[in-house]
Amino acid sequence: MKLALVHDISEIRSVDVHYLTRQYVSRHEDQAVQDTFSSSSIGDEFVALWKEMSEKETLEAKIVKDADILDTNFELVEKMYEGHKVAEAWKDECLAVGEKKLFTDSAKQMQIEVWHSNPHARHLFSMKNRFQG
Repeated sequence: MKLALVHDISEIRSVDVHYLTRQYVSRHEDQAVQDTFSSSSIGDEFVALWKEMSEKETLEAKIVKDADILDTNFELVEKMYEGHKVAEAWKDECLAVGEKKLFTDSAKQMQIEVWHSNPHARHLFSMKNRFQG
């Protein structure tokens, strides 16, 4: 859980930079994390956790990174069902990125299932059962 809490902590000071922008800027994430926790009693622990997360070598860090990538997929599928054409255009790219960047087999399978799902299905199922019961 702590890894999940710190995985994007550097963005507090260095912002969440778009993938294209990352080619042209330096975010100094290490410094941002150090500064964020510099006067905190949990600083040493959370800086170490952030480094673990950044290195992506432990299973836990890989799972948190997978969840971060899958979150983008969930958001894009929701946008696609809202009619945003850009989200639909990103499908193939997201699947290709997932194949390269997702660490766990379960996350790779989940990504495929996300793109073949209807994010509104639970509402539709709930409504259908409500009116039939």
